[in-house]
Amino acid sequence: MRRPLALTGLTSMFVLAVCFYFEPQVQVVLAVLSTLGLMAGILVEKIRKEISPVVFFATILLSVTFFNFFCQFAVKPVQEKYCTGVHKVSAVLMEEPQKRSTSSYCDYKLRVKEIDGNKADFRLMLKYKYEIPCDIGDTFEFEAELTNEILEKYYSEKVYVSAVVFSEDGLKTEKCERLPFYGYVVNLRRAIRSSFYSELDFDCAGLASATLLGDNAGISPENANNIRRAGLSHITVVSGLHLSIVSTLFYKLFRRFPKGRLTGSVISVLVVIAFIFLTGFGKSTIRAAIMLLVIYVSHFFKRRGDSVNSLGLAAIIMIISNPLIVGDIGVLLSFSATFGITAFSGKLERFLKSPLKPVNEVWFKFPNRLLRAIITLFSTTLTAGLGTLPVTVIFFGKVSLVQILSNMVVIPVVPFFMAFAALCSATHFIPGFENITDFVALIAEFIGKFIFEVAEFFASLPMSYVKADYNFVFYWMIVSLLLFAFIYLVRFQGKGLNLLSSVLSALILFSGVLGYSLSDRNALSVYVSSAKDGQCVLLNCSEGNAVLSCSGRFYNSEKLITLLDSTYSKNSLMVVASDDNTAQINACNILSSFDYEEILLYDIDENVDDVREYSENVIETQQDYRINLWDKGTLSIIYRDGNVYQYLEFFNESVLILPKLGDVLHIPEDMRSANVLITCSLIENMELLTFDTLIANGDEFHRLAVADFYRLRDCNTVLVEDVVNFDIVG
Repeated sequence: MRRPLALTGLTSMFVLAVCFYFEPQVQVVLAVLSTLGLMAGILVEKIRKEISPVVFFATILLSVTFFNFFCQFAVKPVQEKYCTGVHKVSAVLMEEPQKRSTSSYCDYKLRVKEIDGNKADFRLMLKYKYEIPCDIGDTFEFEAELTNEILEKYYSEKVYVSAVVFSEDGLKTEKCERLPFYGYVVNLRRAIRSSFYSELDFDCAGLASATLLGDNAGISPENANNIRRAGLSHITVVSGLHLSIVSTLFYKLFRRFPKGRLTGSVISVLVVIAFIFLTGFGKSTIRAAIMLLVIYVSHFFKRRGDSVNSLGLAAIIMIISNPLIVGDIGVLLSFSATFGITAFSGKLERFLKSPLKPVNEVWFKFPNRLLRAIITLFSTTLTAGLGTLPVTVIFFGKVSLVQILSNMVVIPVVPFFMAFAALCSATHFIPGFENITDFVALIAEFIGKFIFEVAEFFASLPMSYVKADYNFVFYWMIVSLLLFAFIYLVRFQGKGLNLLSSVLSALILFSGVLGYSLSDRNALSVYVSSAKDGQCVLLNCSEGNAVLSCSGRFYNSEKLITLLDSTYSKNSLMVVASDDNTAQINACNILSSFDYEEILLYDIDENVDDVREYSENVIETQQDYRINLWDKGTLSIIYRDGNVYQYLEFFNESVLILPKLGDVLHIPEDMRSANVLITCSLIENMELLTFDTLIANGDEFHRLAVADFYRLRDCNTVLVEDVVNFDIVG
């Protein structure tokens, strides 16, 4: 077995991701298939001699078992014990508060010390509307309802419980007597971040904080959207790219010193460790750090490290520490991109460079080197993109068609931006270096603005990104596996068949993505996100998105914010309905990050933040409206007795959205029949409605009550527990 660490580590990562994101039935299927495969591997001599199949099936079975064991004995006991209502909590701050770009709330990661006067020890994510001055080790005291309805990524941080404090007097803090070591690291992060915003313009300072500190909250929504559409999101998240750049610079610098290999390796290891601390222990950074540490240690012992095996080792270490690390999609993207590069980039690069011949003429050396550098960059970008493609399609449903070109332009200048931004911060703290700081800041700003302009250019291109069908990717993967399995079985390793299979796989992929995107131009996606006592409904198509309802307790409907952050479409319409007093609160949270062209404000609550303070595009109304949506459909809004009813017509399909309270008699008769009914509770005279599909939102009690009311109807019933998505195609 050539690469045992890669086989076990990457297989475990894949299996755990399947267990985490898919239904429990999938785990049963994996366990049964792996058991059968393991038995066949043990009993069949030919398979047993290969060893790899036996290890592969054993790894799958152990991973499924490990996942269930961890959930049963580490996660569920905490949630079942503490998610039982309102508790009085005393906890200590573990990490620097995070002001996420997708929410106006701040996240405070705490370690609970006492709950209701009893000692406790678990992690909790507190959401508080205000960002308060605090240090690591400070004590937080509050009284709130604890819930297990949290974002998936929190599980990757061993946080299984969350709470929300709304009022200013609902949270008390007490300074710690002695600042822990990590507190000094956090203060250093704050000082460096402050230096960026002092010396650079706001956008470039946000980019510097993102690339060097892992804090992308300072990047404006417009720039962030352009970066996503251009396929450049990875440059704004501290990852292996940034760590590799920093550590490689130090290694090459100190390699010139006496005992260069030893000096460079030791210094690089220290830089890697320092970078992990400075960036807040980002999981993608830790993955890259483990790989780089293996490589530098191998340099020290004058051995050549295996990158794919190192990647597998990183996966094993991270999985053992927390099998729910896969809850962070960034981890999956990081591992899949790195696997694509380490496994295939070198082979593709050698194949593309094989026609090039050595050049001795002086005049042709530079063009030859430039062409080789372009081939290297192209190979790396292509294999990274292909490696992340399945993850991107499954979780985001979108593919950037300009990603390769945009990365080839931007990636070469990122190291220079990081270097000048770091130098700008360093000279900021040295008295008498003001002129040098200004000069360095000028260069950093020039490079930063160049990156933003490149992102804007590629994002503005027609079809810069396309939607990709979820099922098609699986079909493509199956066909590709069959093609390469055929090569392996016939033992024909000639370049011709390998190349032909690769080309066929690529053609199938791109033709499928392009074909699906073209057919999707007349499609409208409807997302219904879970809300405990309200409605969260989002419309999205290639021309824009519209929020038709955002009521309900906001911390139970953060999926809506995440969906908005990934639509890449312009923000067209928001309807702030009046079915309860949470709609305006939630609208303010959305508008703190996204600006909408038109906002219809029905819900007016003087006790909460005013939507009109967040946008100039607010129309305060209590009138009926009929709105044309992107020249593809119409939205009819009916306002009666303080409640908003919405009727969407898109081509030959119709959707009726009901408020939490109201009466069906207020709806015109021609709108009481729809293809899809979305409701979060029972209202008066609902027996008058006719529909084909029922989508029941709200808490469990109301979902079941609605389903029971229509149990005799011949319709498709869907209960919203997370996010329900369906497409209307013209």
